[in-house]
Amino acid sequence: MKSMTIPIALVVAASITASLASGSPRAQADNVFTTCPAFTGHAWVNPYPPHNGGTTFQLGLSGKGVDCAFAATWAKKFTAQHFSTGGNGLSFANPKGPAGWKCHAGLDQKGFAYQGSCTKDNSMVKGISTTFDWSPNS
Repeated sequence: MKSMTIPIALVVAASITASLASGSPRAQADNVFTTCPAFTGHAWVNPYPPHNGGTTFQLGLSGKGVDCAFAATWAKKFTAQHFSTGGNGLSFANPKGPAGWKCHAGLDQKGFAYQGSCTKDNSMVKGISTTFDWSPNS
């Protein structure tokens, strides 16, 4: 039975990857998870060694009722927003996002929201919440 599990898992993973890679609007509407185009935002500096940095970010979505343009608009705002780091560089913040959403962010070495996610309130459908997330594209 174990030998059947691996091939089935590979087929499922390949199907999901192929569907997401197509990037068409229809593919985005049909899939629960979507990878959006990378975007350029405020310069980030990783709070963890080797403290690399950059200006590009990855963006992803899950659930229904959110698209890449909406998510990119908010993620760009958050990456440019400065928060107090509390002195240790390993801090978190709760940026104020769109109405009806809860957002959480990890702060980079300089106090900018270089990674995070937002979840729409009461959006759970078939076990999947409507969310978007951003992180450094290193």
